[in-house]
Amino acid sequence: MNSPLISIVVPLYQAVPHLPSGLNGIKNQTYTNWELIAVDDGCTDNTKNLFHEINEDWDNKIKYIEQKNGGGFAARNTGLDHVDGEYIALFDIDDLWYPHHLENCLQAFDDCPEVD
Repeated sequence: MNSPLISIVVPLYQAVPHLPSGLNGIKNQTYTNWELIAVDDGCTDNTKNLFHEINEDWDNKIKYIEQKNGGGFAARNTGLDHVDGEYIALFDIDDLWYPHHLENCLQAFDDCPEVD
């Protein structure tokens, strides 16, 4: 399997309750060639501070973008403007991924190269 960069786009709004479990789902991926584009969609809680506290050791894999609140779709679109990866994964902070999620997705693309 090749190892392209995967850009994970995650909108954040009042995300404090879900940050630890959501970010652990990303951090614990068996496939490690990814970047995280987090879009702070006008959070007024402690999302920004907690996000950076949780991710102290992997800041080089993170782009944290702040914008005025525009909703989830606007935040995703902002995130898409900042991706560098060959593939894009959308993640809502209250989602949970199995550790092999990204690896399985890439394997499916490798197994079926005719899929766009």
